[in-house]
Amino acid sequence: MATLPTIEDTSGVAYDAQHCRIYTTGLAGFVHAIQQVDPNRYETIARFPTGPHAGTSYFMPELNRFFVAVPPHERQSAEVWVFEPLPNRSGECKP
Repeated sequence: MATLPTIEDTSGVAYDAQHCRIYTTGLAGFVHAIQQVDPNRYETIARFPTGPHAGTSYFMPELNRFFVAVPPHERQSAEVWVFEPLPNRSGECKP
């Protein structure tokens, strides 16, 4: 069991077993990726803006894709952003 700092207003959480990562999305409009370094240590590897209320997300391990629904805002149309997680720099993950 671990307590990890992540984004405010988290509404989506997914675990990527192949890469030993946790992906979160939130209503504040960010994606946050956390890498499990070893069984007791985690580190943030990415945090970037998506748009207000872009909290709905889904990780599909069969395709190695992370989908984020970005709702319309001001002049921006609704979009679905698709991410492909890259392999760990150190090779295989060892949870």
